[in-house]
Amino acid sequence: MKISILLTIVFAFHVVESAEYKITVSIVDCKYCGTEAKQYVTIKGLYGQTEEHLCDADFNLFGHDVTCTIKDNLNIGPYRCLTWRNGGKDGWDITQLIVRVDNSVKHTVVPQAPYSKLEITDDQALTFCNEDAKTWRNDLRCGKEFPL
Repeated sequence: MKISILLTIVFAFHVVESAEYKITVSIVDCKYCGTEAKQYVTIKGLYGQTEEHLCDADFNLFGHDVTCTIKDNLNIGPYRCLTWRNGGKDGWDITQLIVRVDNSVKHTVVPQAPYSKLEITDDQALTFCNEDAKTWRNDLRCGKEFPL
């Protein structure tokens, strides 16, 4: 009986309808601002995170918006953060990053003043969290622990 209840709980948190994530980056309009390196993303939510996925798109289109689509079956709960990893030795520059979950915009990242671009350097991993995540993280000081 206890095993059955435990399996039901695990199943409820991990096998749910798939979510579709669309990540759009705006690449700076200059000759060497794109990249040919493979790019990877991990989406983090209230209940956990996806595997790292290849963000399959042509990121060498400087001056353009480029979108990759990722589908994942893990129920991570409400969106909190995105980790972007440059998988090579070819850094690049973007002016904006937008995360959509099931076609609903959940997060927009832009450079903070005085900067006009975000630099993603060689083999770098950057994590971007939305405002909800910052509020949610403050709950940790109240003794509540949730995976991020």
